[in-house]
Amino acid sequence: MLRQFVSLILLLIGFNLSAQAPNLDSLRRVVLQAESNRERADALAQYGNALPNFRSEEIMGLADSVLLLGESGAYYQATSDFLKGVSYFKSRSFPLAKKYLKLSIAELEGENEDLFFRAKNVLGLSYLYGQENDSAIYVFNDVLQTAPSNNQHAMYSANGNIGLAYKRIGEYGKAIYHFQESQKVDPANEYGNLNTTMNVSLMFLEMGLFEDALRSLRGSDVTGFEPQPIKSAYYNNLARVFYELNQPDSAEYYWKASIAINKQINRFDGLYFNQMTLAEKLLERENLVEAKAYLDSASMQLSYLRRPDDKFRYNLILGTYYYQNNQLDSAITRFNEHIENTASPRFLGLRGDVFLLLSQAYEKKGEIAKSNEYLKQHNALGENMREKERERFLAEAKANYLLAVKEGDLDASNQKIEVYTMQRILLIVAVFVLIIILYIYFRNYRKTVSGLAVQAAENKNLSKQIEKQKTQIIELKSKAILEAEEIVAVKSDGNYLEFYLKSKDKPEIDRNRLKNVLEVLPDYFVQIHRSYIINLKEVRIKFSDKVEMKNGEVLPVSRTYKDNLKDALSKFGLGE
Repeated sequence: MLRQFVSLILLLIGFNLSAQAPNLDSLRRVVLQAESNRERADALAQYGNALPNFRSEEIMGLADSVLLLGESGAYYQATSDFLKGVSYFKSRSFPLAKKYLKLSIAELEGENEDLFFRAKNVLGLSYLYGQENDSAIYVFNDVLQTAPSNNQHAMYSANGNIGLAYKRIGEYGKAIYHFQESQKVDPANEYGNLNTTMNVSLMFLEMGLFEDALRSLRGSDVTGFEPQPIKSAYYNNLARVFYELNQPDSAEYYWKASIAINKQINRFDGLYFNQMTLAEKLLERENLVEAKAYLDSASMQLSYLRRPDDKFRYNLILGTYYYQNNQLDSAITRFNEHIENTASPRFLGLRGDVFLLLSQAYEKKGEIAKSNEYLKQHNALGENMREKERERFLAEAKANYLLAVKEGDLDASNQKIEVYTMQRILLIVAVFVLIIILYIYFRNYRKTVSGLAVQAAENKNLSKQIEKQKTQIIELKSKAILEAEEIVAVKSDGNYLEFYLKSKDKPEIDRNRLKNVLEVLPDYFVQIHRSYIINLKEVRIKFSDKVEMKNGEVLPVSRTYKDNLKDALSKFGLGE
């Protein structure tokens, strides 16, 4: 019944956690110790980026300060635009954030690698929290493909952020993969890795894989953490997992531990959330006295909270307490208040739940006519479509994740099968080649000297046909058969490849690696980037750092592969 409230609050908690700064004092000292204006501008950018959401106005002030350092220089303007973008992002003004971050990125490329990729990561987050998931994934993938592997911050943030993006769209297998990659990049980042662990555990929890969720959380140790929001959130997640595992005593222990931390740090929203959750679970166990105590404590936090959802939830759970305690008139009063407060379309589905509670309360009072009236209203509203959609979303996410796990488990087996298959192919090819050699030998032996020239030509033609047969088609792991001539380019996306074809608008997808495919393609295919292979015959124009294909696609050429492309073009007489 209250799943919508819980999901919303968890989303907001996660957003705030991801924005907290681990060590502001250290960053402030770097600003004060800077020896040049350029160093001070860079330090201010990192300090502003680390400030929490509620200090967005202070970040805007830092943006103005940077401009004073540079006397309107282009670099200082770009750094100032970065800070403005961060400020708007942290105040949730995502369209303005995107505007200034794009301006910053355009000027920072080649000037400051670290700040350039920081800006791209914040831009991706602006897309993500602005509900533009595809754009967010594109930006984070771009960082992963272009950032140097030794740029720890860029790779750590991009992996974590793209994990959040895949989590949001239900691609839990990909989300967990990138979260794990993020932890590999910076295993010493205890704060960030704990946040990542909780994201993974929440996905397991949503999918109903409670043992996996518990195992994920148990892999972290928070004993050395000072009282702070992330430690409270960790205990709260542990409590939820134990509750789902039907271990209510352990669940209550960790909810109470989370409450104790929130009291220490005066975090009223977290304290309220824990108290309301614990009261709800105690009511389910019919522990009315302790549930009422937590409800009374939670009511003291309401004056500090701004979201209307908080009061809605309080009325609903307090009404449930009155109902279970046979204070039916008080319960009906609270339920009716809840109906008045949930008149907007956003909360329409929740009204159906309250109509059902009212029906039950009136039935318990013996007022059957009113009970039937509210039951009809409940039925008229039908099921809560939002909850139904969420259940479908989670079912698909779980299926995608389990499929990814199954594929991972089968990788070793598949590799053995591939080796065995390759050995059989090589044996067949060897026998075939031996037969051809014997055939040629006996043909040549029987022919006269005058026929040797003709025989040589036939042998040459036969060799070409064999070579052509070996390279004109390739078979993908998905069992799709592609003609090499039809392939324009191959793009790498994580563990998958996209084959762009002349005859199709959409690419053919296969689970493989560029290295493996390049080995079986004809030699007019060449790698131009860590993520791209192209068909030289399909190149229309070559520029210094990119190529334009005949189908209009413009693909990047990295410095690592420039000479490789130049040599290949020369070899096939295609020029520069």
